Amino acid sequence: MTLPTFSLIRIFNNKHMKKSKPNRIIGAFLILMAIAYLYNNWTSAKQGFLEGLFGQ
Repeated sequence: MTLPTFSLIRIFNNKHMKKSKPNRIIGAFLILMAIAYLYNNWTSAKQGFLEGLFGQ
């Protein structure tokens, strides 16, 4: 999960965020926060995702 995600982040940053560095830093920070959240809650990640889609 981790390696493909980071390669995708690198490709995305190179293509879309090359000119604006603050947005690049903010985007990377948000993605890292999402990865850390999913990693910490991996056991209930799928259930939480489904609940987020179909409402609580």
